Amino acid sequence: MDKIFKLAPEMKITLKAAGDLSLVVGQPDQLLIRTSRAEQLNVVQGDSEVRVFCLNDAEIEVPADIPITVEKVSGDLVVVDSITEIRAVGGDVAITGGSVALNRVGGDVLVRDVQALQVRQCGGDFTGRDVGDLTLENVGGDVFALTTSAHGSINIGGDLVLVLGTVPEDFSVHVGGDVKVFLPSGINCNLSLLTDSSDVELNLGGVAESLEMESQIERVLGEGGPKISIIAGGDVMITDQSYSESGADDIFSDLDVELDSMVEDISREVRIDERVAARLDSAARRAEEAARRAEQRIQAAMQRVDSRHGMMPVPPIPPIAPNLGGRPPLARKSASNEERLLILQMLAEQKITVEEAEQLLQALEGVD
Repeated sequence: MDKIFKLAPEMKITLKAAGDLSLVVGQPDQLLIRTSRAEQLNVVQGDSEVRVFCLNDAEIEVPADIPITVEKVSGDLVVVDSITEIRAVGGDVAITGGSVALNRVGGDVLVRDVQALQVRQCGGDFTGRDVGDLTLENVGGDVFALTTSAHGSINIGGDLVLVLGTVPEDFSVHVGGDVKVFLPSGINCNLSLLTDSSDVELNLGGVAESLEMESQIERVLGEGGPKISIIAGGDVMITDQSYSESGADDIFSDLDVELDSMVEDISREVRIDERVAARLDSAARRAEEAARRAEQRIQAAMQRVDSRHGMMPVPPIPPIAPNLGGRPPLARKSASNEERLLILQMLAEQKITVEEAEQLLQALEGVD
């Protein structure tokens, strides 16, 4: 089910979702929300901001030039070509295009073709390809990043594979596992390495070194410049060979498939939810009709019970047709489950007595 809201210029959009959320660029002057149940969608539209809260999975199309704030998503989140601030996501995050500031993610982060990305906390793995400016702070799993430049101080619980285009300023990484860093050829920087590993390989400026039992290594590359500081718990390999020529495994080859799969999964879940919602609505209508018929039969039975006590006359019950042609006589219709439940409810609410409940059941089943 699609809901469309017209947007005035310079409006902001704030989103919260209890399920999965897909956020893509749509028409320039409207907000389109696709979800399975309209009653589980709450949209508050003010003069300068639209706030959206969805209790289930949703696909949302937003204008390209409107700033988006995602306050919380309990499931997975997909963002395509949007300038977005993301505060909290319980599941995985997939980002393609745009510029994104990401505060906290419980799962993995997959990124492709992003101009600028900031990630404060990622509980799982981080995989990013063709990222412009990358700022990472804390990643619980592995980091595989191909980026123009990296900034700040990065803490990584797993392994690190970092492919750098430039080093415009000082930055540092503290890695619990193994480290592979690919620097641009002819780079001017200062390199500082601290490790407990006995396996350190450097291939810089055409000079290959294999170092053992050296816990601290300092190198001046080119004419020197910004400082790269690395603390590693595992093995270390640092080279100025290009990533494609190094012979390393292409860890980014499956990124496109994983990103596209997340987009398709959320879209498929929304469509499935729509079909399930339609079936539930149909079942609810049938249940309401059954309850209405049950109530009508009980009211008729109550009138028959009252009639036996001389309280109000009711039309006589038609006689049972004789047995013709050897066919068995028609069975009396018994009380349905809905009728029994209604009688029990009236008994629990003390609207009738136990004796009156028994009389109603007998009247419904045609027992004198």
